[in-house]
Amino acid sequence: MNSSTIPIPLLNALEKFVERRTRAEQLSEMEVLRRLVSERGGDPALLASEDPTSALPYLVEAMEVSLLERAAANWPNLFLKGTSEIDGEGLAYRLALIDGLSRQIPGEVGMELGLVHQFLVISASADVQHTPASHCKADRMR
Repeated sequence: MNSSTIPIPLLNALEKFVERRTRAEQLSEMEVLRRLVSERGGDPALLASEDPTSALPYLVEAMEVSLLERAAANWPNLFLKGTSEIDGEGLAYRLALIDGLSRQIPGEVGMELGLVHQFLVISASADVQHTPASHCKADRMR
């Protein structure tokens, strides 16, 4: 992902998320970043690579999981309603769920879910643009 396509509010939200985790876990910021990337299946070495933004999808996913946990704990009725109204699977389900919850959950959690949704949409469209034509689903359907 191109660093110029990453919304500044998302970067600010990620920074606050990492700061909260750093305080809660009493670890250095880099240790927390490595742990978050690793927990989501990424290689912590990405953080020290030439393009550290390659670790961003793992960090956003960690933030997404944390936000969904907070939403479920603090607004269980809204969370259950939001999850029961969504059909589908994979990325489409994830996008619909996060979009719906971001509109229903109040305050910072809802706003940050909206930022995660925006990032996922940007990432998905970037993936489609970088997929060779022979692999695009639309081309296979023709």
